[in-house]
Amino acid sequence: MILSIFDLDSTLYITPLPTNENRELLSVYRGYEKSGWWGKAESLDTELFDINPNPWVLKKYNEHTENGDYKTLMTGRIEKLESAVRKVIEQDGFEFDELHLADGRKTVDFKVSRIKSLVERLNPTEVFFYDDRTEHIPTFRRIGDDIQDKLGIPFRLFHVIGYNGYELKYNQKLR
Repeated sequence: MILSIFDLDSTLYITPLPTNENRELLSVYRGYEKSGWWGKAESLDTELFDINPNPWVLKKYNEHTENGDYKTLMTGRIEKLESAVRKVIEQDGFEFDELHLADGRKTVDFKVSRIKSLVERLNPTEVFFYDDRTEHIPTFRRIGDDIQDKLGIPFRLFHVIGYNGYELKYNQKLR
């Protein structure tokens, strides 16, 4: 079984960023108080914002679906936003075997912990991981290389930048 893991913001979806314009829009139409962003359901308001899938990642999602892979959505959005996250993904018919929302830890720590747990529990033959956070990519690469070295499970890491994704190839010489 192949395990595919997708991040939400700026990966699977091009979600609104916390710009002054977007904050003002929420303030005027939803009474938003301009503090915080990623922990607010209003930042995923599908009636106010045009929230669309990233075409490159959508293609990858469809490939994983056609192959019958085990699909997981793993986001740094906090657990209290589950209904807002579900509304976004359900509007486009996305279906995941599991949905993981952040539990209060730093996003990178939460994701590393969940990746390890999923690999241990599911024992996949291969892992595909899609994420946009440039500052987290080195950590994901290390965990992926460890999974490959210790368990022999290929870990394919894709850094999503805008409307493209780039695979960071495993390289034993870098170990």
